[in-house]
Amino acid sequence: RISDGFLYISNRADVLYMNRHAKRILEEKFEFSGSYDGQNMESVMPGYTDSDLALTVSEVLDSRRPKSVETHISGQNVWIAANVYPASNGVYVYFQDISRQKNVTVKVQASLSLLRQVIDTAPEALAITDTNWQYLAVNRSWLRGFKLEEGSTVGLNHGDVLPDTMADLPEIAARVKQGDVYETAEHPYRVGGREEWIRWRVRPWWDDDDHLSGFIIVAVFTTEQRKLQQRAERQREQERRLAYHDALTGLPNRQLFYDRLNQALAQAYRNTDRVALMFLDLDGFKGVNDSLGHDVGDMLLKEVSARLLTCVRQSDTVARLGGDEFTVILNGIKTPDDAVTVAQKIINTIDQPFELGGNSVRVTTSVGIGIYPNDGSTAADLTKCADSAMYEAKQSGKNQFRFYTQADTTQLKEEPDLQERLRQAMKANELELHYQPQIDAETKNVVAVEALLRWRHPDLGLLKPNDFLAEAEEHDVIFELAEWVLREACTQNRAWHQEGHPVQVTVNLSPRQFRSKDLTDVISRVLSETGLEPKHLGLEMTESLVIQNDSTTLDTLNKLKLMGLELIIDDFGTSFTSMSRLKNFPVDTLKIHQSFVHGLETNKEDQAIIKTIITLAENMNLNVVAEGVEKNEQAEFLIHNGCKRIQGFLYGQPVRPGKATAFFNQGQKE
Repeated sequence: RISDGFLYISNRADVLYMNRHAKRILEEKFEFSGSYDGQNMESVMPGYTDSDLALTVSEVLDSRRPKSVETHISGQNVWIAANVYPASNGVYVYFQDISRQKNVTVKVQASLSLLRQVIDTAPEALAITDTNWQYLAVNRSWLRGFKLEEGSTVGLNHGDVLPDTMADLPEIAARVKQGDVYETAEHPYRVGGREEWIRWRVRPWWDDDDHLSGFIIVAVFTTEQRKLQQRAERQREQERRLAYHDALTGLPNRQLFYDRLNQALAQAYRNTDRVALMFLDLDGFKGVNDSLGHDVGDMLLKEVSARLLTCVRQSDTVARLGGDEFTVILNGIKTPDDAVTVAQKIINTIDQPFELGGNSVRVTTSVGIGIYPNDGSTAADLTKCADSAMYEAKQSGKNQFRFYTQADTTQLKEEPDLQERLRQAMKANELELHYQPQIDAETKNVVAVEALLRWRHPDLGLLKPNDFLAEAEEHDVIFELAEWVLREACTQNRAWHQEGHPVQVTVNLSPRQFRSKDLTDVISRVLSETGLEPKHLGLEMTESLVIQNDSTTLDTLNKLKLMGLELIIDDFGTSFTSMSRLKNFPVDTLKIHQSFVHGLETNKEDQAIIKTIITLAENMNLNVVAEGVEKNEQAEFLIHNGCKRIQGFLYGQPVRPGKATAFFNQGQKE
């Protein structure tokens, strides 16, 4: 009645008795049939003689002690688990067929072996646990990463082997059981005396019946990646610093200077404050370089930079544009007297001996000052004013400061109604346009002229836009002025075309004019009334004007583009226009600001900036115009690097229409 198979085997291995369970097993597994009487074990269980069961029976007969064995019956693929007991003239054998269990175990072991090979090839450290977080398997990356010995983890709990790696294992288990993936941010963990940064991920794994069987833990070691990222960030920061800071002094360079200046002007506009811009040039610096060498000259520039920083507030900006030229931006000043205080402090500070490598050196500085909004409302205008004032300070004896004074416009600014005075000027023909040529770099022919507004005031003489446009911009008369300029330029260009000079004329758009809803209607009407084709008219807009009005700019530019006009970004390089934004604007031409051209012969930074702008324009199929060209060396550099159009005193100053005809006839300045 027992559930095991039972055999009574004699000393000679003959079967003396078997129960029905034994007979069923022998029939199913060994194809035994008939009677067992007198049958040898090899007959009823083929393969018995060479099995561990036969050996165990022999040992029990000799020792008279019971013994257990699991044996594989060769050739039959049958596994037997047997308990063997000594009897009076043989042995009793209780046995079970464990073939199914053994085959499953073999498959599991084979699967585990394959699993270990698979997880060992995984690049990340990986561990498999049961539902109690006891390790079933870990890969080599896990052992290597956590400095563990082979075989030292299986059967142990994760929290015991690697304590404090994951905060609350029961809570994590509850989340993962719901199907969520548990993932942490990077955290430091000390491994073998070294801090490692690790990110943890936990996923569930299920058996064939969709029952939760345990967890798969992935430890992502990010220490090296983190170091690479930090190294790359330091490299990028260094590159950014080199791109926007002067390599010698560490001060902001020209690019960053213009960015800071635009920011200062925008903030001053919002707060109705003033901004002072100072241009500084060292008096006697060339003599130091020539007599003591460039190394001492470089030391002097560093010391000057350090002294300048002591003269300003932390919110102000000191920049080096190149050579011995420096700029200072004073943010949010209330009156020009604030600039006077700083300028005098700078002059006194620089006018002290410098001890440089055993040499006592003395230089002075000339300072030019432009004030926003009095002297200009844009970075480009204010820069021109401060630069002009600095030259005035040099010509007046050096070691002093001068405010910008293009003309004595006090009387003009005291006019009770500037709007009405400008309207009278238009009616009295006091306003006039002067034209400056743009030259094709290859043919040296004039391809375009820029129209520049002048006011021939009966009392104050010839006034330039800086003398009156800032005030006009605050009143509606700016629209009448802008339309007058547009109509006059188109009419004159139409006349030149009829004379056989098919050039383009470009006019500058004012900020308020550009934001006007009627802009396209006005231009369309003027073109129709003057008979000038749209392709012969170019519109110049400052870079800062374009990027500061992004919400309405694109729609306006698209309308102008559809009319067939050439759209030009003037003063390019003085603001940080992102390339992704620039490509969205339907512009045709970039006009390089003249400040990048002035020191072009010797200033490597200006050379690099201009090369970059030209390459950018070529890649985006844009034209490039360089303005402010005064020397042959500048023109040669620009032409050699692919600049196709050039404008500046080298080829002609702004002149009245009657004299402009000479440009078309001569092609270039003799």
